[in-house]
Amino acid sequence: MTTLKIILDTRRSKSNGTYPIVLRLGHNRKTRNIPLGYDIFIDEWNEDTARINSKHRNSLRLNQKIYEKLTIAEKVTIDHERDIIIQDIKQVKKLIENELLGKEAEPTKQVMFFEFAQVIIDRNMEAKKFGNAGCYKTDLGVFKRYLGENNDIPLHTITYKWLKNFEAHLYGRGISMNGVNRYMRTVRAIMNKAINEDEMEPQYYPFRKFKLQRQETAKRAISKEDIMKIQNLEIEQGTRIWHSRNYLVFMFHTHGMNFSDLANLKVDNLHNNRVIYNRMKTKKLYNIKLTEKAKQIVELYTSYNSVKTDYLFPIFPRGIWGDTQSEHRYTKTVLKFTNDDAKTIALMCGIKETLTTYVIRHSWATIAKQLGVPTSVIQEGLGHTDSKTTETYLANFQDGVVDNANELIVGV
Repeated sequence: MTTLKIILDTRRSKSNGTYPIVLRLGHNRKTRNIPLGYDIFIDEWNEDTARINSKHRNSLRLNQKIYEKLTIAEKVTIDHERDIIIQDIKQVKKLIENELLGKEAEPTKQVMFFEFAQVIIDRNMEAKKFGNAGCYKTDLGVFKRYLGENNDIPLHTITYKWLKNFEAHLYGRGISMNGVNRYMRTVRAIMNKAINEDEMEPQYYPFRKFKLQRQETAKRAISKEDIMKIQNLEIEQGTRIWHSRNYLVFMFHTHGMNFSDLANLKVDNLHNNRVIYNRMKTKKLYNIKLTEKAKQIVELYTSYNSVKTDYLFPIFPRGIWGDTQSEHRYTKTVLKFTNDDAKTIALMCGIKETLTTYVIRHSWATIAKQLGVPTSVIQEGLGHTDSKTTETYLANFQDGVVDNANELIVGV
């Protein structure tokens, strides 16, 4: 808890017999005095009201100035409430003093933006989180183009104004609102990590004022009838597009499984007509009962992948098995091929909507909702830890349902 009050410090008088008026700061059971620059005689002070009395000829003016400073200090503690909780009293005192003096606080550390971002990338690479590392690398390229390849800046100099200028630069390049949101989230993530690791002081964090903006996009999904067309489509066995169709159908029958998770499934993940695995992104455990169609697809592949340590689907060449970085690279490559094939499959089935693995995941959630499955159950099926994420998936799914309801209501 942080407390502030005005007192006359009578511990030691100045050479002329006056005493300083100070702001007494209390924080985590410790106290410090912050001099306010005013000295008076002891008989000019009213202890009960904590004000200069009328014996001082400028009492009204000085009292006004003193309590203006108290108001400023109180505002600092409110504006930085979350930061102050983890700071010691010296840091809090410094923060208030700098505000009272009207100057920016001097940081105790000057960690550089690109330098610290590279630490995060290296850490993700070591942890074999190649997707995260790749995102940081991509975004770092955008920041370098903005600042200059060889220019780095201290993290604490990324202010609200800097963010607004960077935002204007991105919009000027034709980047969409959601694209700008992505780059700003990366800056925010880097700064959050720097604060958590004591590499940057919390008072320099600009995202208390700078708010991220995001534009809602239409959710893409196809109907259950379209899913059946894809399942029943006759394709020559063993071709790339045949494998892609199998992947899409298997993903739909396993709660809209993510493609990276499908790629990393091994025979050992199959147990008594269930597929049990930890999601690559969140490490959440999934335990999904295989539908008849999913079983048929599994049987197609286990006929030549029978060892428990074998990958279920032929996505990675055997020569790179165990090389996680190469496997990650192959996942991205095969995902691109699968999405290309998905567009061809959609044309073959007469499906007008763009078809991708992402659409398959949305479609599973959308069809579930249309069939009356509770959102909480869909949330569990998708593996979302936050119901808001599931609600975002479902936000625009039922335009047709609402249209039909309206026609029924108005009697069309």
